[in-house]
Amino acid sequence: MQQEKFLLLHGVGGIGKTELAKHYAMTYAEEYDAVVFVRFLDSMENTILSDTNFPIVHCTRSEEESDAAYLERKLQVLRQICTPRHLILLDNFDTGDCENLDFLTELPCPILVTSRVDYDGIFPQYEVDILSDESALYQMMAYYTKREPDLYTDAILKALNGHTMAVELVAKQMALHQLTFREMYEKLCAEGISGDDGKVRQLKDSTLREKTAFHHMEILFSVLDLSESEKQVLRCAALVGATSMERQYFEVISDLNEAEISSLDRLIQSGWISEVYQNEMCTLSTHPLIVEVLCEKLRPNSRECKRILIMSGAVASYIEKSENAEQRFLSVQWLDHMAHHIQGDDPELSYFFGTMCYPHSSVLSELGEFQNCNIVAAEALECFQKNFGELHEQMQWAYLMVGDNYRKAGIRKMPSDIMTWRSGSCGKMIMRRMSWKNEWRNCCRGCDCGKVCHFFHGI
Repeated sequence: MQQEKFLLLHGVGGIGKTELAKHYAMTYAEEYDAVVFVRFLDSMENTILSDTNFPIVHCTRSEEESDAAYLERKLQVLRQICTPRHLILLDNFDTGDCENLDFLTELPCPILVTSRVDYDGIFPQYEVDILSDESALYQMMAYYTKREPDLYTDAILKALNGHTMAVELVAKQMALHQLTFREMYEKLCAEGISGDDGKVRQLKDSTLREKTAFHHMEILFSVLDLSESEKQVLRCAALVGATSMERQYFEVISDLNEAEISSLDRLIQSGWISEVYQNEMCTLSTHPLIVEVLCEKLRPNSRECKRILIMSGAVASYIEKSENAEQRFLSVQWLDHMAHHIQGDDPELSYFFGTMCYPHSSVLSELGEFQNCNIVAAEALECFQKNFGELHEQMQWAYLMVGDNYRKAGIRKMPSDIMTWRSGSCGKMIMRRMSWKNEWRNCCRGCDCGKVCHFFHGI
């Protein structure tokens, strides 16, 4: 950072990029007046908007302030207060779209970024590879296992190819279940990990394949002897995604019972879920790579996740009414992730979408995430249609949501399937039955009521 104002740390997930960035900040703390740690939240606008994620002293959002107005005000404050003696750590910039990154790069302060996406040739980049210092890996294993290393320790480290997160998870798993190095090595071999796998690698397009970090994490997950309550907690963690959440809130929306709360403690001990205490508040988070593995291996579905679906639907229905702008923002983050990753085709999932799709979409629209709005709408339409058919009243919410999204985005031409529905007999029948905010009355194609039409005819 002495030579570069902007530096990107690139490497596979779980290799230690975040810890390296934090270690740099602590080592050179005397060179900076302030260091802020910021997680990338799917867009630069959202990353900066969140006061929880990107806090600035004496700069908070008023309830009546729009996203655009607060973003501009917050950027103005940053431009005024930032100096070369401030450091911004931007974590998990795992996107190929660097649009609006200049929000930060135009600031006079140095910026250290971690990313799984290879930006070599675009930004100054440092490659974070496996630990070459074997003694550090031995120390890590000894620290977590409280055991003296033996011949099998070396075999385990070779099998894991020095992948930092994999080594940490294996060591914590050994400590939790009181396994010897030999017993753990035999478990890894039984699942297909050996020292002949070759170097952990990741393609430049960030696609994770066999013999990559993702493959190793999948196998480590298979080694776990999970109870049903532990699986249930991990399904909930997978649906919440990488969004940090207060532990008490996670327990409530997941509707965890006593056995599952005990399982949550064990999963924290074993490293699959992280727990951090800050300002007397306990916060949980799950590493993005682990979230990917959980979604792939557990495939959370509406049948096994009824409780969190019901609670999340209640949260979604409250979003628009919440006076806390920051809480609305954070709720949208994990609800959006859930809508994209929940699987199933039963009525419970349909009712979940029916409860959440319109208010959730409305907030997404306010954030300018038009594409995500329509992804949620398309998933809702498919689910409703499969469970209830075109004539069911639930279809009205999904179709109206799509129409409203296009209206808010200022796009006058809707997709052909929406236009077909509006003009077809199914659309007429539902629209005749509907009452939308007391403005819909016996409406059908060709009506001139002037009220229905602010959704469809007016687009």
